[in-house]
Amino acid sequence: MCSARRVVSMAIVMILAGLFMIQLSFAATQVFRPEDNSVYVDQRDPNENKVYQTGILTSSALDENARIVIHFDLDGWTPNLASISEAKLHLYHYRGGNYTGSRTLNVYPLTSSFGESTATWNFPWTNPGGDYDASVSASTDVPEEWENWVEWDVTDLLKNRWSNVKSCGFLIKDAVEDTPGDGPYVRFHSHRKDSLAYLEVTTAAQDVATLSEWGLVILVFLMALSTWMILRRKKSTTPKL
Repeated sequence: MCSARRVVSMAIVMILAGLFMIQLSFAATQVFRPEDNSVYVDQRDPNENKVYQTGILTSSALDENARIVIHFDLDGWTPNLASISEAKLHLYHYRGGNYTGSRTLNVYPLTSSFGESTATWNFPWTNPGGDYDASVSASTDVPEEWENWVEWDVTDLLKNRWSNVKSCGFLIKDAVEDTPGDGPYVRFHSHRKDSLAYLEVTTAAQDVATLSEWGLVILVFLMALSTWMILRRKKSTTPKL
């Protein structure tokens, strides 16, 4: 009888362990690089590819704007978008001019893919300067001082436009283009320079424990069986008068 009780007890423990489906995910940070896909497109030279330039830049001047297109290799990583707690795009600012204080730059999700060695202001876009979704964006102020990291909070872009970001990338542009005269410009390092741009994504921790309906039924049954066996054992060991 003791052997039977041990078997039942072990069975209860094993079944309970299987019934409680526990999912543990600890907060983790993923860092992605642009690989070979960061370049700027220049309205002054609408058909010229700028891959030979070691830097990437934005500029704002009347009919002479420049924008950055950058794509990160996210293949092989399929996150639970709801678990993304923070995503930041980092570029190293190494030069700029023709503005004081700071300059606001916006980032948008691209809607067309591009090749670093072929992208220009006119190609491969349907709209010159790059195809992007203007309904969702992130902005940051770039100081006039050089030699500093600049970051954009792109959490909403990843969560709401994941397919665009994964397949196409980002477009970065001056918040106010077509500035008259010598307009402001901001230069960043590309992957061809020392300080590489990177995308940093943090996922939040989640602890979930659930017990299925069938699991509850089986648990009640095993508890009843165990109680019955204990009572039966007590009855069998009770001395007869």
